[in-house]
Amino acid sequence: MAQAEAVVTQRRTELDAKRALILTGTLPRLQLVDLEAQLKAAEAALAGAAAERDRGVVRAPWSGVVHDVAVEVGQAAFSFAGRELATLVAMDPMLAVVEVAERKLAGIKVGDTADVRLVTGEIASGKIRFVAKTASQTTRTYRVEIELPNADGKIPDGITAEVAMPLSPLPATRIARSALTFSSNGNLGVRAVGANDTVEFVPVNVIEDDQGYMWVTGIAEGSRVIVQGQDFVREGQQVEAVLTPALTAVAR
Repeated sequence: MAQAEAVVTQRRTELDAKRALILTGTLPRLQLVDLEAQLKAAEAALAGAAAERDRGVVRAPWSGVVHDVAVEVGQAAFSFAGRELATLVAMDPMLAVVEVAERKLAGIKVGDTADVRLVTGEIASGKIRFVAKTASQTTRTYRVEIELPNADGKIPDGITAEVAMPLSPLPATRIARSALTFSSNGNLGVRAVGANDTVEFVPVNVIEDDQGYMWVTGIAEGSRVIVQGQDFVREGQQVEAVLTPALTAVAR
């Protein structure tokens, strides 16, 4: 660098000293072009020397924390050509990554807010930034990423967490687990008392499993679901229904 800078200074000084003589005609005008070319060549050599110097400085493409360094001071640099020198962890923002089942994917949108509970008990809030369009080949689930602000670095990398994401509202009915049964075709559902007190089978879809109850869809408002003795009756039979305390259907 010092040699290249000295050559640039020399060429510039020569050009400045002879420019006036050339413009007055004392020296041939062709020398001006030659001196300017020599200055440009010296400046190019200086730029090359600066680039070579900068190659010795490793610059990360993002800010973060140096997690591991694989080299030691005094080791030969050429032996690490093409090899990993250090591991840098970007702590802000932090990503909470979960796999979502396909039946719940429809209610998840980029930009929605999600709550993340760390295994340490702390709760953080972030925005959904990515929802995969293709499923995992092994689990048939979809990757969802939640971006969490972490300027203070309190959330460590690789920690286990639970994610709660809002889904689209869905009208559902809460029923006792024991009310679920299977039809003769093997379909999951409930038996209900329809018109003329006749037993009918109503297929359902389970959307949430609580400890004592199940939330299901497919049951029309006002239906009379058989919650006791449903396995002792068949579709088309007439029964005398006895009402039990009603369970309210709400949106979940």
